[in-house]
Amino acid sequence: MKYFFITCFFVLFLILIPTKTVTYELKIPYTDFESYTEQEPYEVEVPYTTVEPYQDIQYFESVERSGLGKYWSTCAGACRCTKYGSFPGYNPSYACIECTCTKSTYITRYRNVTKYKAQTLYRDITRMRPVNKIRTEFRETEMNWFFGFNTSYSFHLPIISTTVNAGQIFITGDSNQFTTPQSTPKKDKPSITSEGSNGRTIRTFSYTYKGEPYTLKVPVDPAVYYCAQEAQNKWNDYLNTNYKPNSSNYGDIIEDIYPTILTDPAMDSFYSDLLTELNRARYHGGKKLTDDEYLEMITSFVQQIEYDPNAKDLPRYPIEVIYEGKGDCDEKSILLAALLSKEGYDVAFLAFPEEKHATAGIGIQLFTNPTTFRVFKDRDYKINSNTGNTLNYIYIETTNSSIIGFYPDEFENVRDPIIINVGNGTLQYGKINYVMKIFADAKQIHDLLGSHSQYRLTYSDYYSLLQTYNFVMSTNDVEDARMKIRNSQLRHITNCWSCD
Repeated sequence: MKYFFITCFFVLFLILIPTKTVTYELKIPYTDFESYTEQEPYEVEVPYTTVEPYQDIQYFESVERSGLGKYWSTCAGACRCTKYGSFPGYNPSYACIECTCTKSTYITRYRNVTKYKAQTLYRDITRMRPVNKIRTEFRETEMNWFFGFNTSYSFHLPIISTTVNAGQIFITGDSNQFTTPQSTPKKDKPSITSEGSNGRTIRTFSYTYKGEPYTLKVPVDPAVYYCAQEAQNKWNDYLNTNYKPNSSNYGDIIEDIYPTILTDPAMDSFYSDLLTELNRARYHGGKKLTDDEYLEMITSFVQQIEYDPNAKDLPRYPIEVIYEGKGDCDEKSILLAALLSKEGYDVAFLAFPEEKHATAGIGIQLFTNPTTFRVFKDRDYKINSNTGNTLNYIYIETTNSSIIGFYPDEFENVRDPIIINVGNGTLQYGKINYVMKIFADAKQIHDLLGSHSQYRLTYSDYYSLLQTYNFVMSTNDVEDARMKIRNSQLRHITNCWSCD
C-alpha cells in the first residue's frame, strides 16, 4: 500500500510539475500610416481679351450765318463770331454775320478689355492614411508538459522535450493568451510617436482683430494628426491604470495630463508652422503690432475658432483642434497657452475642476490690489519658477470673443484655480489698468440697468446704456470698448472710470 501511494505521488508529480518551453510565432495587428497622392481641384483666374462698346463724346463745329442784310450784335451761348460785316447807317455799323458754335454728340466706340474668368485646374496632393498591418514576433512561455496550462515557473526534466514550436498565434489588441499572469504594471504617459511626413494639409481660418479681417493658412501634417488621435485615445487606459475609478483627486489628474499635452515634442513642427503664419499676420497692413496687440491678435484667432459643445472628456491635442477646426474650453486654452508661451509671454493654464471649466491666463505685475477686479492665484499658493513671485494671472476666455481679463459673473467668488505655468516667458500684459477701468464701468452699467427705476433713467438713457453694455461684453478690443463707454450716457449719470 505504501508503494502504491508513492507510485501515485510520483506519477502525479511527473504529470503536474514538469514544464516545457513553448516557442510561438505571434501575429500582432497594428496601425501604420502610408502616403498616397490624389488630385485636388483648385480655381485660378485666367485672363482673356474681349471687345466691348463704350460711349464717347465727339465734338464738332457748326457754322450759322445771319443771312442777307441781317446781322447779330453778339453770338449766343458758347458760340464765337468768325465773320464780321459792315452796315453803313446802322448802329452798330460793324456787326457779326457768322457765328461758329462748338457742339458735341455721343458716339459708340469699341475697345479691347482684359477680363478674368475662373478655371478649374488639378494638382497632386500628398496625404496620409491609416493602414492596418501585422507584425510577427517570436516569444517563449512555460507550459505544463502534459496538460498544456500556463505556469509561472520553469522545471525541466531531461527525459521530457523542453522546447516546442506552437506555430502561429493571432491576437487583437495587446492581450497575449500565453503570457504568464503578473501584476498590472504602471502605464507610461501617452505621447505622439510620429516623426511626421512630407505631406501637408492646409487649414484656412478667417477672423477679425480691431475690425480688420485676417486669414491664416495653416499647414498640418496628417501623420502627426492621426498619431495625436491615437495618443488621445490611450489616455483612458492610462487613467484607468494609474488612478482609482471615480477618483476625486482632480488636482493630481489635471497636473498629470495637461503639462504632458502642452509640452509634447512631436508638436514642435506644428507650432512652428502656425507661429510662422501668425508672425506674418503681425505685420498686417505694413505696420508691426506691439507685444500687447500681438497677444490680443493671437487671442482673437483662438477665440474665433468654433466652440465644440460635444467634445470628449479628455482633451484634444492642439493639432487636432486646428485640423478639425473646433475645440472646447480646455482644448482651445491649451492651444492659446502653448502659442503664447512659445512667443515669450508669461502664460498659464487655469483649471477650475469644480466648475468643469478651463481657460488661459496671462501674467501681470500688481502694484495695488483692485477691489472690483479679480486676479487669479493658484489654490496651493505655488510660486512662479521664473520670477519667484506668486502666480498672478488674469483670465482669458477662449470660448468666445471677450476682452482679456474679463471673466463671467459666476467666477467672482469661485475657488482659486489649479494653475499650470507654461514655458519660461516673461512678457506680461500692459493694458491691465485700462481693463480694470472698463470692467468697473461695465459692472456699474450692469447695476444701473438692473435698478433703472431707482435711478430714474429715461428710455433713451436706458437704451444707450444697454447697447454700450452689450458691446463691451462681446468685443475683445480694449480701445473700442473705452471709446464706447466714453460716448455713452454713463458720465452724465455716475462716475465713469474710462472717461479719465
